Amino acid sequence: MSTAASTPASNKGSRCEITRFLLHDAPRNERLIPVFVHNVFFRWKKETTSTDVEAIHRALATLPGLVPSIRSYTIGSNLGLSQPDVSWDFAIFAQFDDEAGWRAYVSHPEHEAVRDEIVAPHIAERATVQFVVN
Repeated sequence: MSTAASTPASNKGSRCEITRFLLHDAPRNERLIPVFVHNVFFRWKKETTSTDVEAIHRALATLPGLVPSIRSYTIGSNLGLSQPDVSWDFAIFAQFDDEAGWRAYVSHPEHEAVRDEIVAPHIAERATVQFVVN
């Protein structure tokens, strides 16, 4: 058994590299349409290990290649640099052209499989925020 497998995930936030997929990364002043932003924050269960988080990271990283409506997708573990008692363990920052694109992502079979089979078993708490950037 490796050390990573027995290390609590919340203490090993830096073990997963931040993954960023930019499909349409135009500067703000060149954007002619609003961007729909979807942010998700997770706190993992105490028994979740860094190996579990690495598997979650790998699974989520496949979604931009599978879900056509994703414009930008950034995922990563908290580095734990400040206020651990009020911080989240992991975050997803996703961008879509509009609400319809976000809804297509949420209901996409690949997203549902990753969410339900790989991510959900490890969630202690979850928060989401959606907004539009003009």
